[in-house]
Amino acid sequence: MIVELRSSADPRFPLLLDLAHRLFKSDVLEPDAFLREELDRRPEVIRYLVWEEDGVRGFCRTARLSVGTLVVHLGADPAWQGRGVGSRLLDAAREASDGLPIFAEVEEGPSYAWWLARGAKVVESAYAQPSLRPETPPVPMTLMALGEVENPQAGVHAIYREFYGRAEDDPLLLRILAEVAA
Repeated sequence: MIVELRSSADPRFPLLLDLAHRLFKSDVLEPDAFLREELDRRPEVIRYLVWEEDGVRGFCRTARLSVGTLVVHLGADPAWQGRGVGSRLLDAAREASDGLPIFAEVEEGPSYAWWLARGAKVVESAYAQPSLRPETPPVPMTLMALGEVENPQAGVHAIYREFYGRAEDDPLLLRILAEVAA
């Protein structure tokens, strides 16, 4: 069953964090304190959906943008992978997207193939997720999307400015925007 967490005080939130740490490397996952504060302070923008069945078995963290929705993290407990948990969480995120595109920052590997199998298209292959911690560099990824992306530059711009809060003149943002325009 899919449940939306609305507060970091929800008893499922520590279970979500535990699963997140098992699924994602620290260079692509913000510190726990940031995630707690984000959930409590930005409920109109950030959503945490969890698949709950005898515990938290999967989760989807999304951010509403002016041009669509960014799936920030989507994952299922390895013992529950292949049971449709991720697909159902993605379906729930799509239902809430008001028909706008769903963007995802995707690393090479199984998740890349998973997104392609669901119909995602590559928006930018020379994309990078900005550094999430002072000690980590930007992470090379591919920006993918489900749905029609009329202006790829606007998508990249919205992700960097609205979700990551990067400056208009951020060098990484400018480099990626130039790549998208090429």
